[in-house]
Amino acid sequence: MKTLGIIGGEGAMGKVFADFFQKQGYEVLIVDQETELSLSDAVPRCDIILVSVPISKTVEIIAEAGKKMRSDALLIDIASIKEKPLLAMKTHCQGDYLALHPMFGPSNFSSGQTIIFCEGKGEKWRKEIKNLFSDFHLVEISAKEHDQKMALIQGGEHFLNVAFAKLITEYNYSLADLKTVESPVYQIQMALLGRILGQNKNLYADIIFENEEARRAISRFSEIISELSEGGKEGFTKAFQESQDFFGDFCLDAQKESDALITFLLEQKKQSIIEKKEEDITGDIAVLGPAFTWSDLACQYFFPEEKKIFCKDFSSLFTALDEGRVSAAFLPIENTISGTVRPVWNILASGKYHILSAGNFSISHVFAVLETEKVEHIFGHSEALAQCSHFLQKHYPKAHIAAVSSNSQALLEAKKQKNSAAICSRKAALLHGFSLLHEDIANHAENTTRFALIQKKSSHSSFAQKGKSGNIVTSLCFELPNRPGALLDILQIFSDAKKNLVKLESVSTGSQFSNYRFFVDMEGEIDIYLLENLIKKTEILFSLGTYLIWK
Repeated sequence: MKTLGIIGGEGAMGKVFADFFQKQGYEVLIVDQETELSLSDAVPRCDIILVSVPISKTVEIIAEAGKKMRSDALLIDIASIKEKPLLAMKTHCQGDYLALHPMFGPSNFSSGQTIIFCEGKGEKWRKEIKNLFSDFHLVEISAKEHDQKMALIQGGEHFLNVAFAKLITEYNYSLADLKTVESPVYQIQMALLGRILGQNKNLYADIIFENEEARRAISRFSEIISELSEGGKEGFTKAFQESQDFFGDFCLDAQKESDALITFLLEQKKQSIIEKKEEDITGDIAVLGPAFTWSDLACQYFFPEEKKIFCKDFSSLFTALDEGRVSAAFLPIENTISGTVRPVWNILASGKYHILSAGNFSISHVFAVLETEKVEHIFGHSEALAQCSHFLQKHYPKAHIAAVSSNSQALLEAKKQKNSAAICSRKAALLHGFSLLHEDIANHAENTTRFALIQKKSSHSSFAQKGKSGNIVTSLCFELPNRPGALLDILQIFSDAKKNLVKLESVSTGSQFSNYRFFVDMEGEIDIYLLENLIKKTEILFSLGTYLIWK
């Protein structure tokens, strides 16, 4: 087993590198200001020494470690500047050396990220390190080129944001006030600015002022600011045009990328407004939203005149009902393919609610995409994913499948990520500008969901329901003593009363494996004789409603 020593290993970046190398099978030694293990003791024991200290201390630490390292060892630095550290390694290292610059922070350490690789000395180690980071995007450039590019990518960009933050500070507006009138582009800018101001000020000062190229760039930047200010409108438009010509087609690509980001931010803002106002919104019926979910489409059909409010999940629906912001909740309770919607029935089992009526609604899922080249990610409600499982396994067995709160939400998630698709309704897909790659993708052609209108038991019905005919069903929930023949006794009672059961389902109560709750759907109404006999044989019994299932 090889040994890696991290000087500065108690820092945020040092810790993530320690974790990375441990997972690669290295023994990791940590050296820092408060550790018992000193640099002098650790370095001679190490096959690799990684320097992860503030930029202003990097050259000093390299010199100290380089003189104590073994001739067959490797020294790596990960600072944000490269010319000075590489010169120090060349001067002081007794072994091999190279320089890396991870272009990400400790919170974003993951494969696919960019690491800049500046070659030093030692072919054997060069190959080994490149192999270790093969899952990352490695870019090989010289130390001089690195510092020149970082002068713009880090130095200039950080300086620009801090200068803008200083301007905002001097205007002394509250950030909350500015936020009320911000544009999406300003929101993006402020997100970047806030991210930078949340970092270590000394690190960012070092990134700028320890890099001679960055200091030169900032000096020129200051001159440009003066020139633009003194040149007035004519000077500004001239500079704008020159920059526009230089950036060329990149502007169009950037427009597309930023449009996607703006769309994402707007959707977040809409959701935030919805959630913020949710407690103040009232209506007739609560429906699983946003608009054009299957619940919304079914509710539009059965209750076109009622005022709806959208809720993000089943829990929010019942909360709206409990708080009296709506008179009823309209939600799915069963599907012909995926079966019972368990979360809903579990809430109904509290005994606080009853089913007022129910209706069957035909479901036709589509597979919607923005781009048709390839699909790597698929979003859908858990019920929709279950109903289309055969299609997904056949056509997209390697795609990453993620369950979301609704089919409309699936479209919003698919917009955020490239090479994504959503399972949803045709109407929702077209509304969001998606193309229909496949239609009618459910496991069976006859895919029907039963939706129920649910009220609190204390509520009085005032809903004009669509359709005059249908079947009367009574839904019951009960728990039985844990003994042989307990369920048989119940079934015998229904048989003696000549009642046909169209559904019998058991669900664990969650307390013990032997404790189950039973749900029964029975054709017709329950009479007093049947009720009394059931009470004798059950430990808990209550009705979830006697209601009409609309044809």
